Amino acid sequence: ALAGVLLSGCGGGGGPAIEARPQSLEFTASPPAVNASGTIVVAAQASSGLSVVYASVTPKTCVVDSTTGVVTGLAAGHCTIAADQSGDTTYAPAPRVKQDLMVMAWQTIGFGAAPVLSLFGTASVAATASSGLPVSYSSLSPGICTVDASSGLVTDLMAGDCVGLS
Repeated sequence: ALAGVLLSGCGGGGGPAIEARPQSLEFTASPPAVNASGTIVVAAQASSGLSVVYASVTPKTCVVDSTTGVVTGLAAGHCTIAADQSGDTTYAPAPRVKQDLMVMAWQTIGFGAAPVLSLFGTASVAATASSGLPVSYSSLSPGICTVDASSGLVTDLMAGDCVGLS
C-alpha cells in the first residue's frame, strides 16, 4: 500500500506524462541601439515553436513587454534582454538566452548668433550641447574658411559662403 502511494505522488497515478524533449531559444536578429525613451522590437524563437517570454535584466536602463518584445529605453547605458520558454507536457524548459543592446541618449546642439566675418578676418562661433559635452567645430568649406576645432575661431581665407559643422 505504501508503494502505491509513492507511485501516485510521482505521477504514476494516471496524471499527464511529460516527455521533456529538449528545446533551444535563439534571438532572430541583433537590434540596433535604442534611444532613451524610444522603442525597438526584439524577437526570439523556440525550436519547439512554443511562445517566448521576455524580461529585462537591466530594468534601470530598459524595460520590455514580456509577450511582444517591445523594448523601451529608459536611460543611456547597457541593456540586456532575456528570453525564456518554460516548456509544456512535451518540451522541457529551454535554457535562457540573452541579447545585449545599447540605449543611447540623443543630444541637440544649439548655436549662438552667427558672427560677422570680414574678408581675411576672424570671428568666433559658439555652440552648446544639451548633454553638456564639449562641442568640436569643423569647416564644410575649407577652401573659404577654417575653424579651430576646440575654440570655434573662424578664419576667412577668401570670398564665399563659409559653412561650419559642430
